[in-house]
Amino acid sequence: MDDDAIAQALALPELATVQIPDALVTPIDNGLLSLQAAKNNHPEVQSHYKAQIYDGVDKTLIRVMDEYKLSDEIKNEILSEKSSTKRIELLTSKLKEEAERNPTPEKVRKTNWLRKSPG
Repeated sequence: MDDDAIAQALALPELATVQIPDALVTPIDNGLLSLQAAKNNHPEVQSHYKAQIYDGVDKTLIRVMDEYKLSDEIKNEILSEKSSTKRIELLTSKLKEEAERNPTPEKVRKTNWLRKSPG
């Protein structure tokens, strides 16, 4: 069925007198989502994709913390933060502190990029 057929059917004057219960209309209306509405951050669509993205960010943060052999105390401090973006800032800060506190050649090499970043 094409859009014209739907438009014609919905334009029938007889439909103006039909009473459709809200219990039927609401789930249908809530289930219809145009591409434009999805792009405009429909709350359920937005939360679904944000969860996927931030889950990947959090897994990467854990991998980096393990790779740099951060203490459990530091890991727990970072992971106790609810915001993934703030976790990134905390991890960056902790890596800088660790590199400055124990400047082994490997740590210096691994964290040179941090010295160039703002913050």
